[in-house]
Amino acid sequence: MKTQRRLPGMLVILLLCLIFAGAGTVSWGQQPPPSGCCTPEATARAAESAKTIGVANVSLGMSPEEALPALKAVNASFKITVNRLDANWDYKALITQDSMIDPKKRWLLGLDAQTPRGEGGEQFQVQFTSPPSKPYVFNIHRQVDFATQGMPTVENIMAGLRKHYGPESVHPIASGERLVWFFDEQGRAIQGGEATRIQNNPQCHAQEGAGGPDLAWNTLAAPSPYQPVVGSVQCLPLIIVDARITPAQTGSLLARSFAISITDYPLYNNGANATYAWLNQIRKQIASKQLGDAEKRGATIKY
Repeated sequence: MKTQRRLPGMLVILLLCLIFAGAGTVSWGQQPPPSGCCTPEATARAAESAKTIGVANVSLGMSPEEALPALKAVNASFKITVNRLDANWDYKALITQDSMIDPKKRWLLGLDAQTPRGEGGEQFQVQFTSPPSKPYVFNIHRQVDFATQGMPTVENIMAGLRKHYGPESVHPIASGERLVWFFDEQGRAIQGGEATRIQNNPQCHAQEGAGGPDLAWNTLAAPSPYQPVVGSVQCLPLIIVDARITPAQTGSLLARSFAISITDYPLYNNGANATYAWLNQIRKQIASKQLGDAEKRGATIKY
């Protein structure tokens, strides 16, 4: 599906301007989150170590500046949509009741690239970590639908995947239509009985989509201490690659479509919990100011 056509430089610049129109306009003057594992610094380190794993030209840990041209290198016919919060971050976090849309407060969530409609097509999505960390790709999803005259064999796709990621950790479907890889935070493959135990945990799976972290906005206070956002501790140290191949029909040697998803849970959790710590700190500052204002008002009452 790759092509040698290049995106005109001016269009790249315009897309980057759209991405960053407000991507970093959170109140950076706030005090940094508590030290520990889930800070912007820890998120940046996790992003850097994740860059060895990816799909085609797009790697985990990429910044938006890196991800956009990488997507265009995969398929120059992609139309790319920039996904943002549907409301201001401080309104969603219940910090303010002002619902007036401010583009500078709508965080960057992800990029959704799609080819024009046709018999064959491709969709490529990435999700980014949330502030106060810088945005880094923590999730990748790619779906390729092959035209009837261009269908590869299931075996060729499997061989290509194994060449790129190494031997699969588990092979859940005996017919060979699904392969899963588990990697630790250092990018080392997990095999054998440990891989089987992970596979048997339904919460340990790669995500799809470009919507960004699933943050618990409607809490009166962010979790404290900052609990992992993944439901199972077993998933926390894992990078998961899940590939599915759909044959043209049952028993066919040809593939009608191919989908692959990658989720970096260490990067996801660092970013999301840094957000929780930062939001909680803002709430504490607001509460402290409100208490101080109330104490001043009480002092002026005549008794």
